[in-house]
Amino acid sequence: RSNVPTGVFDGSIVRITLAGEQKSDGVDLELFYTPNENFNLIFSASSQDARVTKEFASDGITDQSGYPLVGAAELHLSAWATYTFTESQWDGLTFGLGGFKRNGPIQNSPGYDARFITEDGYTRLDAMMQYPTKIFGQDTVLQLNVLNLSDEVYLKGGAKLNEPRRFLASMKFDF
Repeated sequence: RSNVPTGVFDGSIVRITLAGEQKSDGVDLELFYTPNENFNLIFSASSQDARVTKEFASDGITDQSGYPLVGAAELHLSAWATYTFTESQWDGLTFGLGGFKRNGPIQNSPGYDARFITEDGYTRLDAMMQYPTKIFGQDTVLQLNVLNLSDEVYLKGGAKLNEPRRFLASMKFDF
């Protein structure tokens, strides 16, 4: 990828210049398994080497070239499973459980001075439940998601902490 926004400090302010380059080599794999109409499983894996290959430095010092991209994990595994009831009083009720594992070290801040700010890797689990129904004669889907079910604490790009466990409720009307 070329023309990557790069911060340039000119002595008083940081300007953004489209001058950087990044390269990512790797492989992605996705598998879908549906043994019956009720159960679905999705598995994915990716392995990558993502690095800064060129940067623009107004001071002549290149301190990011060759370092991993911020937030890029060498190995990322994920799985998501859903089960939908089809022949009961709960017809359409769906439960889902999934998560991902990211292996470190994961670079969390750019530059030479921050090269040791890394995340060792982490695992996050999510869950969901949804139910289709009718409200005022309109097709409606009620859904509850729990993100970061295990309340895992980890750093994400820019050395920021992740969000703690969250509950999200939604209602979708089709008309």
